[in-house]
Amino acid sequence: RKGKQVKFKRLEWFVHDSWRQLRDRVRLRRLEVKPHALEVPDKHSLAFVVRIERFPNLKSVRELILKRGQAKVKNKVIPLTDNTVIEEHLGKFDVICLEDLIHEIAFPGKNFQAISRFLRPFQLSVARHAMKNRVGFLKEVGSPGYRGERINQLIRQLN
Repeated sequence: RKGKQVKFKRLEWFVHDSWRQLRDRVRLRRLEVKPHALEVPDKHSLAFVVRIERFPNLKSVRELILKRGQAKVKNKVIPLTDNTVIEEHLGKFDVICLEDLIHEIAFPGKNFQAISRFLRPFQLSVARHAMKNRVGFLKEVGSPGYRGERINQLIRQLN
């Protein structure tokens, strides 16, 4: 070939390219298994545990937030014991006290997403009777799926 210069490619480039192609193939295969993995749900919903379905009542939400509620402010965890923190960060959404926060979480409105970002995920304890004389992980011991009205009983056990 006259006039064309020979381009040399380093071995690292081929290795990097093959790894990139492999990652892409694996990613596409995983998306085939879960075709709806990229879809965002249309409605706001409240879920206490990812694997358990149903909506809790106001009493359960109040107990949970009062006992285990924590806020995330500038990458710091702050317990929700004082209304000044809530008013300072959520005042623009007309949430000025703990009761307003509880009501907004229990009955999702237009500011639900911003308020749920302000809260940290609840860290529930394991029920004492759940692991007695049993070997294995809690996910194997628990019963996933639809709970109906028993979601409130589960929250009280784990709270």
